[in-house]
Amino acid sequence: MLVNCRGSPLCLILAVWLIVCVGTLSLTYSNKIFKLVPLIVDHEPKLPLIETVCHFGHYQHAPRFNSTVIGALEHNKAARMTKVTAHFGPQDPAYEQALLTHHRHAELHDYPVLDLQSKITDDLWNKPAYLLSLVLDELRKPEGHRVEWLFWFDRDTVILNPCIPLHIFLPPRDDIHIVISNDWNGLNNGVFGLRVNEWSARLLSTILGYRELRPDEELRFTEQSAMEKVLQDSRFKQGAAYYP
Repeated sequence: MLVNCRGSPLCLILAVWLIVCVGTLSLTYSNKIFKLVPLIVDHEPKLPLIETVCHFGHYQHAPRFNSTVIGALEHNKAARMTKVTAHFGPQDPAYEQALLTHHRHAELHDYPVLDLQSKITDDLWNKPAYLLSLVLDELRKPEGHRVEWLFWFDRDTVILNPCIPLHIFLPPRDDIHIVISNDWNGLNNGVFGLRVNEWSARLLSTILGYRELRPDEELRFTEQSAMEKVLQDSRFKQGAAYYP
C-alpha cells in the first residue's frame, strides 16, 4: 500500500503520525498473532523482521486466478526493475523518512534505487528529463542486459506495506508501456511504472518538448499536465494502462 501526499509535507507528517498512533500492526496467520512495531519511524532497518512478517503474511488459501493472470504474474516476476526518484534541495525530515520506506522496500525485494540529487533542468521538469536519460542509457546496452521497467516515485510518497513486490503491478500484455493512475485532478504521476523501450523514449521526449512547442497552452501541474495531454494523443493512448 502506498500513500501519495502530492507535495504536501503536512499530509506526509500526518500520515506518519497516524501510523505511530496506531501503535502496532497485528498480522494473523494460522491462528497465530504477530506483532509488528511500526518500522517507518525507526532509522535502523529491520529487514529480517520485515521478511518474517512478509512470509507469514501470505494467505493460506490464495484466491484463484485464471491461467492467463497466473502466467503473467510468473513472467513479470523475473522482470528487471529499478526504482527511481529525485531528491535535492534543503533536507526535510519528513521527506527523509518517506524515502527510507522506499529504500527498505527496495532492499527487501532487491531493487536498485536511482536518486537524482542535482537538477538537470528547472522545477518538476527534472522528472521526465531524468527518466529520459535513464531510458536512453539502457537502450544503448545489449537487449538482454537492460533494465526492463523503471518505477518512478515522488519523494513525498510512503510505502505502508513493504511486502508487496512491484511485479504484481506490471501489465500482462506487451503492448502496455506505462502503468499510472488518476485522481480528482486528473493524471497523477507521483508513482508510475515505465517500460524501457523506444516508445517510452518518444513519450518522454514529447513531454519535455511540450511547453516549447505549445508555449501558450496552460499546464496547471507543469510536467504532469504535459504528460496527461501527451498520453491522450493517439500515438500514445493505447500504450497506457490506469490503475484505480
